[in-house]
Amino acid sequence: MQAILDTFRKDLFAGQTVLVSGATSGIGLATAQLLHAKGARVAVSARQADAVQAFVVRLPEGLKKVPLVVLVNEGSASAS
Repeated sequence: MQAILDTFRKDLFAGQTVLVSGATSGIGLATAQLLHAKGARVAVSARQADAVQAFVVRLPEGLKKVPLVVLVNEGSASAS
């Protein structure tokens, strides 16, 4: 991971806000960490509220942390 971090300048995403879905594990987590390391303000989402809360608790002190739960209805879509 350090080689990837060293590829781009540290402030590449400074002043930018990004939303990473599925950010509580796997590729989403790694993406959120990389974007944060490059200066981005990172908003994260996941399907499970408890996973997002656990993610927020692990964030370093001093970061603005605003957990937000969004309910998504998985209703069926109809084609016209």
